Amino acid sequence: MPAQLTPEEIANGYKVCPCGKFAHVFRTAVLASLPAWYFGDLCPECGLLMIDIEKLEGKKNA
Repeated sequence: MPAQLTPEEIANGYKVCPCGKFAHVFRTAVLASLPAWYFGDLCPECGLLMIDIEKLEGKKNA
């Protein structure tokens, strides 16, 4: 069974990967807040194209 999203993850618009360095973004507003040139990074743990958590946390704390 897939993991459920927490209320905080729903509010943030992303779920952090188990590696803790990347996140799966599911809100277009979150993606729109990232630099236009940034398309994500390949997570070495799950092998998926993800967003660097530092870029997301920087936007959240700005």
